[in-house]
Amino acid sequence: MTQTLVRSVITASQLVRSGSDDSLWQSDELDENGLYVAQYDRLPSGRGYHKQKLRYRRSHSDRVRHRILLSDTLLELDSVNHLSKVVAK
Repeated sequence: MTQTLVRSVITASQLVRSGSDDSLWQSDELDENGLYVAQYDRLPSGRGYHKQKLRYRRSHSDRVRHRILLSDTLLELDSVNHLSKVVAK
């Protein structure tokens, strides 16, 4: 149980940057449930990102289908672009 919680926290704070200057992009990512599509939206301030899980592509278990009810994470950066704050719902 503790290991799953730690993985969830780490996954929520994961930041995959775009290879270009796009302000909106998607990325395939893994969490404790399977492979999902994440969407990142750069904040107007330029000092962070809004991240949402859009959908699961596949589950770790063939017998389980995951549905995302709420996924809303704010990733804020400090003045040297290091992750300084994570707020996840």
